[in-house]
Amino acid sequence: MKQLTLITLALIVFGCEKEQKQNVYKTIEINGLIWMAENLKETTLNDGTPILMEDGTPYDLNTYPYFDANLFGYLYNYTAVESGLLCPVGWRMPTIQDYESLVIGIEEMGSATKLQSIDFWLTPGTNEIGFNAYGTGWVLLGEYKKYLEATAFWSVSNYEEDRINIVALYDNDPFIFWANSKKTNYLSVRCIKSIN
Repeated sequence: MKQLTLITLALIVFGCEKEQKQNVYKTIEINGLIWMAENLKETTLNDGTPILMEDGTPYDLNTYPYFDANLFGYLYNYTAVESGLLCPVGWRMPTIQDYESLVIGIEEMGSATKLQSIDFWLTPGTNEIGFNAYGTGWVLLGEYKKYLEATAFWSVSNYEEDRINIVALYDNDPFIFWANSKKTNYLSVRCIKSIN
């Protein structure tokens, strides 16, 4: 019970961080880390290098039906993630341990729906934590799937040589899923930084 009380007290009101590429991200402080409270929406790495699709064409997921990158942020493959330059300067990709810290007590406190936004799910979440996870879906084998039904976030923790640990949320499901994904899939990204 003490742990749950500490987590509740650690939640801070949203802030905003303006980054070098002029994207503005809502943020939330949880358990000693500042998390983006929305998905990453960068089309270049933080050194200015354009992010390319698997086929070498300029990065654009707006070609998929229903997908609005301006609203949802972009989905990224692991090539962009493992470059180490995907997050804005001063930010980093979370490890699976960072996600574990984020969700400590969530299931005990109620459900994973506290991470989910009140919009863009078949069944609205409560967003009580302020994480604002949309049901963005993902791209597997070049096919866009699970719009409004699920979302998944990359970590930088290896599961196997060609697979990475991820965190997934599903519509109307109280559980947070610890899974793994092939590096060629396209998933959502949240960046973090330590409190100074």
